[in-house]
Amino acid sequence: MNKAELAEKVAGRMGITRLEASNIVDEVVGAISDTIQKREDVRLPNLGYFTVSKRAKRKARNPRTGDEITVPAKWVVKFKPAKGVADGMN
Repeated sequence: MNKAELAEKVAGRMGITRLEASNIVDEVVGAISDTIQKREDVRLPNLGYFTVSKRAKRKARNPRTGDEITVPAKWVVKFKPAKGVADGMN
């Protein structure tokens, strides 16, 4: 599902125009993105949660040359689906 399809689904469920629904989807996605960029977790009941954590620097190998390289530390975002969502995927 892409953003337009999500907005259409929201519009149908809420009885609003697709433009209004698209604006709502934009605001929700923007709020989630802003929160993640501040390195804060986002919990969405019945959907799941995004966690932000720092991955430590590590040693790795260049697959072409076999040389050892250092991968710098970086922030990563992980998503864990809520129990009901994960159970429905089986």
